[in-house]
Amino acid sequence: MTETKEMYAVVDLFGHTKIAGQISDYALGGESFVRIDVPAVGDAPAHTRLFGKGAIYSISFVGREAAEAVARNLRLKPIEVYDFDHETRSRLAAVPAITQQSIHDQDDDDFDDGETGIGHY
Repeated sequence: MTETKEMYAVVDLFGHTKIAGQISDYALGGESFVRIDVPAVGDAPAHTRLFGKGAIYSISFVGREAAEAVARNLRLKPIEVYDFDHETRSRLAAVPAITQQSIHDQDDDDFDDGETGIGHY
């Protein structure tokens, strides 16, 4: 078994975004990704992000302390589960669903310009 050395980096991503932490390779579904394990900072828990090569602009290798300092400065948080509150869920449930059948049930004249026979959707 080969022992791998812990490496830390500040990674610049396209879209003017940075991320910092421990860096490693990660394979998923036959594809290679760059894995960044971001340390816990303040109230933000430690978390992991994966990036494809097309998302990365540059990688600057730094020591652990420097990566942690940059992570502290960036204050990145993991993705949170998004959910609607009870009132919003109730309102959405009241909206009738649009189905293929309801589209076909509409009068054909709604989609025909009358001259060319070409429908407008």
